[in-house]
Amino acid sequence: VYASSSKVLNMDHVATVSVNNDLRERVSNMMKSLDYVIALITISAAALAFIVLYNLTNINITERIREIATIKVLGFYPRETSAYVFRENIALTAIAAIIGLPLGKWLHSFAMSRIQIDMLSFDVHISLLSYILAVAGTFVFAMIVNLVMRRKLDKVSMTESLKSIE
Repeated sequence: VYASSSKVLNMDHVATVSVNNDLRERVSNMMKSLDYVIALITISAAALAFIVLYNLTNINITERIREIATIKVLGFYPRETSAYVFRENIALTAIAAIIGLPLGKWLHSFAMSRIQIDMLSFDVHISLLSYILAVAGTFVFAMIVNLVMRRKLDKVSMTESLKSIE
């Protein structure tokens, strides 16, 4: 490539020759580095989502311990008790997804508009698959948290919880 560009540059009516091979390699290396950054951000966001869901569910169960004990005393089966408590979590996860998707798109557009690099621009496009994976991942985390917290529901003591004074 460089030898042929050198020959063309030596011609009489040629002022400049541009070889894009180096630029392609630099952009390719930069994009590989960016892939690692995106993977790190995605893993961090997933961990944060799991931790937030876990903490909110834990607080919800702790705050409603007497209510859960009452439901158990009334004869609800463990699955019915779990469904009663975790149905609310699934509904809140759905509401969060509905609100979070447009806010996430706006935040992405805002961040991408602030990134300006000479001779390089980013296409601000989010595929439908990205939306589907984000919502599905959030619901998977919610289901995992519900499964983990089911043990806490099973350990709720009916007698001790009903005796407690608020």
